Amino acid sequence: MTGAGPTRARVDHALAEWRRAGDDLRVALESAVADGEPLAGLDLSGTLLQGARLAGAQLAGAVLDGAFLQDADLHGADLRGAQLHATFLWGADLHDADLTGAVLHGANLHAVDASGARLHDADLTEAMAFKADFRGADLRGARHDSLTHWPEGFTPPTQENP
Repeated sequence: MTGAGPTRARVDHALAEWRRAGDDLRVALESAVADGEPLAGLDLSGTLLQGARLAGAQLAGAVLDGAFLQDADLHGADLRGAQLHATFLWGADLHDADLTGAVLHGANLHAVDASGARLHDADLTEAMAFKADFRGADLRGARHDSLTHWPEGFTPPTQENP
């Protein structure tokens, strides 16, 4: 990958190794985030990142389909346009994260802290958000359907008909 810094190169290498042998990728990602490396567009589909410390990560456009991010710290992360189809985010910290235009179709958001998060134009169809905290979140234009499960007492955003 051209223009990749030394940390991003380690992430790319760790990802390749993980895909071959199932090695733990979490340490390489945490190091890249700590070094401020942009990880935009990275394909992390199906990765096991339980408890990963990725606060402030630059993951715009990343593909995290089917990733396991239970209890991960993603507060303040840039996940604009990220693909999170069927991603397991149970208990993750997404407060103040930017998920504008992100696709969370079928994602498990149980007990997620999404307070202050930007979910403008996000796709939340079929998402399970039982016990999630959306206080102060921007859900304008967020898409959802009858299969989206919201926290008890939460009023989902209204949707305009096209």
